[in-house]
Amino acid sequence: MFGAGLVLQSPRNAESRLPQSTHGEKETISLVFKVKPSHNNQLSEMRITPLDSRLRLSPRCAHARLQVSVYRQLLVNKPEGGFLASADISFKTLGLTHTVAEALLAAGFSRPASVQALAIPAIARGQDVVLAAETGSGKTLAYLAPIISTLLERRPMTGRVSPRGERWAYDGAVVLCANAALCQQVVLAADKLRDASSGAALMRTAYVNPRDGPPLEPPDIIVSTPAGLIGTVDIWSESAGWEWTGTGLANRLRHVVVDEADLLLGGGFAKALWQVLDLMRDGDKERRIEALCQEVGTSPARFHALPYPIRKQALDGGTKGGSKYLASKLERRDKDLWGSDATIGASSPSAETSSSAADAEIPDRTWQRQYVFVAATMPEEPEGGRGVSVDLRKKFPTLQWLAGRQLHQAQQQLQHTWLQVSDATWQSSLVAAVRDDPSQLAGHGRTLVFASTVNAANEVADVLSESGLQVVVYHRKTPVSVQAESLQRISSEQGLVMVCTDAAARGLDIPHVTHVVQADFASSAVDFIHRVGRSARAGKGGHVTSLITPDKAVLAGAIQSAVEARQPVEGAFSRNRSFRKKLRKYGDYVPRGQQGKLSQDHQERKQQMKASKALKRQFDPNQDLDWDD
Repeated sequence: MFGAGLVLQSPRNAESRLPQSTHGEKETISLVFKVKPSHNNQLSEMRITPLDSRLRLSPRCAHARLQVSVYRQLLVNKPEGGFLASADISFKTLGLTHTVAEALLAAGFSRPASVQALAIPAIARGQDVVLAAETGSGKTLAYLAPIISTLLERRPMTGRVSPRGERWAYDGAVVLCANAALCQQVVLAADKLRDASSGAALMRTAYVNPRDGPPLEPPDIIVSTPAGLIGTVDIWSESAGWEWTGTGLANRLRHVVVDEADLLLGGGFAKALWQVLDLMRDGDKERRIEALCQEVGTSPARFHALPYPIRKQALDGGTKGGSKYLASKLERRDKDLWGSDATIGASSPSAETSSSAADAEIPDRTWQRQYVFVAATMPEEPEGGRGVSVDLRKKFPTLQWLAGRQLHQAQQQLQHTWLQVSDATWQSSLVAAVRDDPSQLAGHGRTLVFASTVNAANEVADVLSESGLQVVVYHRKTPVSVQAESLQRISSEQGLVMVCTDAAARGLDIPHVTHVVQADFASSAVDFIHRVGRSARAGKGGHVTSLITPDKAVLAGAIQSAVEARQPVEGAFSRNRSFRKKLRKYGDYVPRGQQGKLSQDHQERKQQMKASKALKRQFDPNQDLDWDD
């Protein structure tokens, strides 16, 4: 489970307590673990620092091993409401350049949000980061500001020429989003950061898609969907220039941001996203190979001719240690082939390539690509499980995991109304919930009404329109122009109702949404978090009304209990069908990753299955018995 600072997972009978601290992340934090060994029930204490991933206690307690997951973050004093960082923290103290800090102030951001204070230092240092924080907490600027600051700082050092003699643009960044609306939103956020003297945007940012083609002048920040970026490369690389080829992008894009990472890393988005990420990671590998070869004065062709174990050892050793190892292996190989007098220099067959390599520009060894994954929901999988967080740890082992204070919780300033409805009362309850909301009655409300499907959204829109409300519709089957118009109207007009599907639940920053209504309850806790996160953004208040039909009662009850207890809802991070399955199995809701007592019906079915398999075994002794629960 994510949490502020450190999270402990104790597979044995270990008891741990995390002290609160307001010290910065550069200080060493000491924790005391009280462990109750099973053999004598005596308490023992051990003081440790939280930088180790696996800890073993003293020999007499060696069996009580703790598995520790470390999520380091900048701990700040929590002001009233918790949205802004403490008053003594500014954008300048977080490590941003003067230009970017002034641009943020001019754009109306006088103080960093708590999430920005958490993430900006790590991203500004170039670390690979997973930023998981609650909706409406300021995550977009948390990654845009430090990336723009870094690009501006390095701009004098990164002007180059492409292999075909064309001007090579400065180092850049790519932000990958789920859809065009989110891409446009990121572009607008980046364009808000402008130079104090000229008024020009600090970075040229553009939404790139294969239909419109790439801009003539490569932007500093590319914003695209994963499929859109792949399509742009496939269609436009030959006509748009080397910078729009896969190799060109991999050589120029120093920062890769995946927004709504939990969505893009799963389902239908995953294939295109991993195409982009693998393209970048292959580019990272080629850069390391190029640096190693230039260090020892050889060519990439000779490197690739070496056996795989040698290539891997050289790459794993880094530029310094790896270059010494590579040089020794190349020298030995040359002597084996050409005699004891052979060297890597002029007497070896690699003289020509060595000379040309030596004359070439040595790569910038400080150049390292940065990966940033951003999400409002990032479920932690059980040990041995599969999921987004597991995949990220395998593919990007150096990621620093940062978590917001209210991750996987509904915003605490939200007011919730839970209404049990039937087929007979659903329509009247829906109309009353929307029409009688205080902000709607006062004429300044902005209401989002969520439905489960496109057809359901159209039905809800008809019901509300017939009751006299002003309604616009937003879902995947509405034309792009209509979607844009609906977003523009709901953002600028008061008293308007936008009926939508979950296409509007992720990432869209619609200002001053006063009321969120779930005409159809969310199909999962993840969808619930994103839906209600359209309101109460940036520390403001809001209201959520959830209509609960009998088929959603179990899921809704689990979420309601967590919300009312002000606890994370991650125990309910599974689809509604999983709840029905567990309900049949245990007779009650059991959070994900926990075991419950089997229901009487399930125990009887299990006994019947065992008896049936035992009977079958009598006739077929070779039958493999596998009595799963």
